[in-house]
Amino acid sequence: MKFENIRNFVEPTINEVDLTEKEIEYISMLRLDVDFNKYKDVFSMSIAEENKLFRKFGVPEFYKNRERFVIALSLTNNIVPYETLKKVCEKYSLKGYDKMLEAIKNAPKHSDKYFEETNEALIALCEKINEMFKQ
Repeated sequence: MKFENIRNFVEPTINEVDLTEKEIEYISMLRLDVDFNKYKDVFSMSIAEENKLFRKFGVPEFYKNRERFVIALSLTNNIVPYETLKKVCEKYSLKGYDKMLEAIKNAPKHSDKYFEETNEALIALCEKINEMFKQ
């Protein structure tokens, strides 16, 4: 699935990303904080597949907690909305995520102005992090 007009605070030159269904499911599970070891019989993703996903977003392999950058990018760009998260939970029979799904479903909606301000803050933060790693 292709996502265009991506706001990418890690790598501003990347403004579109083409994700496979498996990659979207992986991002969904990251967002839900799924214990991958518990569900490795029904879902697994190789390190090479993970690295490919991170490169699509411009997240360097040396970043600590790079999964959190992908989660932030997916939230900023609404890549895994509530409906997608719910489908992933049903598909893989994820147990114990009902409260989190309900919280996501009932989360307050914000205006475009709010998101612009938030994105500007995230971009500034990531620029500082990129500068630190370049030194």
